[in-house]
Amino acid sequence: MGNYFDNIIGRKFGNYSVTDILGTGMSSKVFKAYHSSLKYHASIKVFNPQVSSDSEFVKLFQIETKKFAQINHPNIVKIYDAGVQNELVYIITEYISGKSLERLIEEGKNNGEKIQVKQIVNFVKSAGRALSYAHIQNVLHGNVKPSNILVEKTGRVVLTDFGIAKMTMDNKDKITGKLVNTHPYLAPELSARKPESKKADIYSLGVIFHELIVGQVPYSSKKTNESLEKQGEDTKTQSSSMLKNVPERFTTIILKSIDKKPKNRYKNMAAMVADIEKLKEAIPEQLAIATSELVEPPPPEDISPDKSTDLRVILHFLKTGQILELPLGTEFSIGRRNENPPVFPDIDLSPYKGYVWGISRMHAKLIVGEGSVRIVDLNSTNGTWIYGKQLEPNVPFRLRHGAIVSLGDLHTQVLIYKERNIQ
Repeated sequence: MGNYFDNIIGRKFGNYSVTDILGTGMSSKVFKAYHSSLKYHASIKVFNPQVSSDSEFVKLFQIETKKFAQINHPNIVKIYDAGVQNELVYIITEYISGKSLERLIEEGKNNGEKIQVKQIVNFVKSAGRALSYAHIQNVLHGNVKPSNILVEKTGRVVLTDFGIAKMTMDNKDKITGKLVNTHPYLAPELSARKPESKKADIYSLGVIFHELIVGQVPYSSKKTNESLEKQGEDTKTQSSSMLKNVPERFTTIILKSIDKKPKNRYKNMAAMVADIEKLKEAIPEQLAIATSELVEPPPPEDISPDKSTDLRVILHFLKTGQILELPLGTEFSIGRRNENPPVFPDIDLSPYKGYVWGISRMHAKLIVGEGSVRIVDLNSTNGTWIYGKQLEPNVPFRLRHGAIVSLGDLHTQVLIYKERNIQ
């Protein structure tokens, strides 16, 4: 069992071949894998043999992953598959090419550079939107921390590991040090083994917001018990000196979210996100322009792994971080609205500076159907590009979830989901 876990590269889980290791945690290892027939990469989390051999864990895992797989949101990692193979429990998810927020924080400290405020607000706002959507579906995260927030190279913020905390903490005797790894972000009531609640996720996100703004968490100690004891004290007293130079509109949100008493926190995650969006710095700075060097190019005819005929398409504008959700439909023209002569595309990119980015009045067309999403260039002036390759006019190209499409100089990421409400 041990040798299998340590030498897993090259092995297959279903149709996925493991190619590289991405990281190691207390209870699992995460690998990069490749689906040979659909030709896309994915991440595989494989739980260690001690956890996988526990029948109660396996039973809980099978119940919980079915629930998590129903979540579809642009800021939540997609689950592709899960199961047990050779007595090892695994879960396969969307592969995110980027860095964790934990790593970005560490790199900033090592380089003596702080993450810019506009980026901080975007990180917290995006994670909050993901949690708000999950809470509406009655799904709790339970382990919100920087290592579970990924920042894709396109700038998209993605929350991972839903429910993993609950499943692994139920096996705490087999996972040495799990609480030590999690405690700075864990709500006091969860530290005391009280029942989970949505307010616990609010607390954790508030601690992250505090850390990003101030440079450290409200409570920090090398000893777990000492830190948990501090978490039981008055949060306002502990944080007042750290936040004294922070604008009041920030401290109000932070202190309300990390109050030791759940009843004093925000009534729900949506309320917290609403306050974050009111911040003047909520509009993210211009993000890096996506090029073929930022992501791995797909094969010429790459396809979406989602075979549903009811697909929802979301456009993520890389320069601003804005997200445009398209209504359900089968065909959408993309371009710029014009009165004379009259041109009225289904997706009007004029508000997104379409003229500045070289968008033609009728630039391209999205075709949704038969379990796939295709894009067609309509003989545009500045072309439609996929990972640096210009598409031939009037020839459909099938897209996969996360594909980078450039309409002239406007770079967008195409996100594809089964039909559900995205909030």
